[in-house]
Amino acid sequence: MATSWADIGRRIVQGLDARMGELILVRECSGRYDVLQEILLAIEEAGAVPMPQISPARYLERLWGVGTLTYLSRWDHRRADMLETVDRVLVLGGDAPDIDGADRHLYGAWAQAEERLTQIEDHRRLPHLMVAVPTAKRAFDMGITLDALDARVLPALNVPAHALSGEITRVLAAVQNALTLTVRAATGHELTLKRGSRRWVGEDGCIDQSDRARGAVVSMLPAGSLSCAPLEDLTEGNVYLPRLHGARDVTLHVNAGRIVHVDARTQSEQTRINGWLDGFHGEPRRVGCVGIGLNPGLSETVGWPQVDACAFGRVSVTLGDNRHLGGSNASSLSLMLGLERVTLLADGVNVLLGTAAA
Repeated sequence: MATSWADIGRRIVQGLDARMGELILVRECSGRYDVLQEILLAIEEAGAVPMPQISPARYLERLWGVGTLTYLSRWDHRRADMLETVDRVLVLGGDAPDIDGADRHLYGAWAQAEERLTQIEDHRRLPHLMVAVPTAKRAFDMGITLDALDARVLPALNVPAHALSGEITRVLAAVQNALTLTVRAATGHELTLKRGSRRWVGEDGCIDQSDRARGAVVSMLPAGSLSCAPLEDLTEGNVYLPRLHGARDVTLHVNAGRIVHVDARTQSEQTRINGWLDGFHGEPRRVGCVGIGLNPGLSETVGWPQVDACAFGRVSVTLGDNRHLGGSNASSLSLMLGLERVTLLADGVNVLLGTAAA
């Protein structure tokens, strides 16, 4: 039987660990109101109270056009009061809004108000579950129908936490004591990372009491990954990417943990990537973490980075912020880069990932 959004709603409730009587802020960013209805019903079925906040890309773009500077500067005014009463936050992810097309003063005022709300969430350590929801635009960009994209993503969203935990435990046994990790590509590129005493973090798509006890309050669906933040200044080597930020045949050269040089097919593409990286705050050129995808519901990539990072056997590295994994690098960038045809070695020993469970 095909997985439905009603099934996903129940999986989301499990992932949130929603309790009877709790208030759940549902930040709807996808524009999929068919999906929103199923999620709201699942939350109510669990006895919790959903509070929808409608903010898909097109809505925000229009808001920045019709809202006055006075209003957008105070956009957080009553929302801050409401946020103080929320118990958990669910984000139904969607397309990124067009910031370049917005009036910079109006957008800037809204962004500052949004940042103040984020600070309240961070201060309260509210549990967050972020869900990758397919959209019509994403499906169109991928050259498939929305129904086809749903059919590929929903099985990965629906894998229960206990099944993901089993895969995480199995692979953790092979890597948890290794001090040096090597990502070796068939192209000859190689990246070496030093783990030190940094711990591996498994992502099972569930925020339960044990997660909160160790300080983890953010989880994602689809889930199923094992990640580690290496020592920030000890990563060396290079990484090849067929595409990055619109550029082709990109090689990132890393020294002392930072990207020190970018090669691309053309000089203009190289310049574009450098300019893009320089537009983020903090240390966006830092290699933040290495990850292993372990979701048995996703045996191959779909062309969507957030989802593909969980594909079984997928190795990725992340640029930018890694504080959520116990690292010390702060940045406004957190970009996961899925790597093709690579082998992961732990202290020189190939990590055999095996085959995804049926």
